[in-house]
Amino acid sequence: LLETVFSILIAPIYMIYHSIFVFSVLFNKRITWGPQNRDAGSGYHISYILSSFFGVTILGFVSAYISYSHSTMLFLLTMPIWIGWILAIPLVLFTGKEQKVLGKILDSSFWNPNLSLIHRLEEELRTHKNSYLEGREFFFALIHPVFRNEHKQLQGNKQYQSKLSKSTEEDLETLLHQGPKVLERKSLLKILSNRELLDSFYQKFWTSKKETWASEWKTVWKEINPSFFPSISNSKKNDSSPQ
Repeated sequence: LLETVFSILIAPIYMIYHSIFVFSVLFNKRITWGPQNRDAGSGYHISYILSSFFGVTILGFVSAYISYSHSTMLFLLTMPIWIGWILAIPLVLFTGKEQKVLGKILDSSFWNPNLSLIHRLEEELRTHKNSYLEGREFFFALIHPVFRNEHKQLQGNKQYQSKLSKSTEEDLETLLHQGPKVLERKSLLKILSNRELLDSFYQKFWTSKKETWASEWKTVWKEINPSFFPSISNSKKNDSSPQ
């Protein structure tokens, strides 16, 4: 029932943006697809939501007023359309972030996950040598100046808060000194999909001493031709550049 209600409310919003997309293609306008926010614990900034859905909200109020001015029957018949537009901003605020309290209220034993299966999959993910969560891939995505920049460009142009949280700073330190295997998958994916965190870790890595690197970073470094990497000024070679 809850899913049906949300689908009814969100469908008119999708209709607006899908129409904009179609007309943009017809008029040969540039379209940018940004990455999804896959971190359920942090929603979009309120200013971003307001700027994106303010026009849709105004359209909803105008549509409701026009239909009501014409007739009560038209007002009721069109309600499933304009009610979603009016509630666009609250809907995004509510659904754009994990609602832990609501999750506890709606929790049911029928929907409880198979914890033993999850533990087995997590263990296999940690130990499998071909897992995408370990190996050179992280080095290239986070540290290599050429490939890291390519990876960063794929993350879109979203704006993030300039001040990092304490937990995020700790995750970056852990990633630098202990490697990606120690971090939780959720924290690791958050860093990989956030342009600001990619820049922060890149700067932190190249301004730190080689002795403080995780063993994985040192191992991959030895396997890669150092000529791929930018030269570091002589004043910082002893501190940040491996010899």
